[in-house]
Amino acid sequence: MVEDGAADPKHGTTAEPKFVYAKVAGAIGNLTSVTTIPEFTLYRDAGSPQISPSATNPRYTRQGFETAFTVIADGAQLGSSLGKYAVGTLKGKAIAVIDDRTTYGQGVVDQFTKSIIAAGAHVVAKEFTTDMATDFSATLTTRKSKKNLTSFFWWYECSSRPHAQENAIARHQSQVHGRRRHLRD
Repeated sequence: MVEDGAADPKHGTTAEPKFVYAKVAGAIGNLTSVTTIPEFTLYRDAGSPQISPSATNPRYTRQGFETAFTVIADGAQLGSSLGKYAVGTLKGKAIAVIDDRTTYGQGVVDQFTKSIIAAGAHVVAKEFTTDMATDFSATLTTRKSKKNLTSFFWWYECSSRPHAQENAIARHQSQVHGRRRHLRD
């Protein structure tokens, strides 16, 4: 069986009962936390495992349900690990953070921020954009005059490349780290 939750919790909760009524052995999906979380009680109550390939909200797996699984780190683990890496390995001390204002982006950046502060670094700028943005010149303005600055941005893959390109064009001399990217200008 195949159903599309359309990354919409209202649609997903009407599609998912079809799996439960069909008594499937388990389900793989949904992709987003916003659709996975409302559905996991359906699967739990049916005793059917649900495996999400990409849900990152800690609420999904940390409630102790024996039927909820994900194959990647949750946002808290991810942000914390990236923060430790930025300070410990990359020696970042003054760090600018940027997120896309989605629940996902904010969650990872919040954990990242807690982690770098705990490790002795400080946040020199906290900025945001949107997950649909293509012009990032405004986010560069605050950081342009800073020396030895590490920039951490987190948003969907489609936005990370234009940001890195604008950063390079502006000759912003900092380390830039983002989703699946590690670039140096």
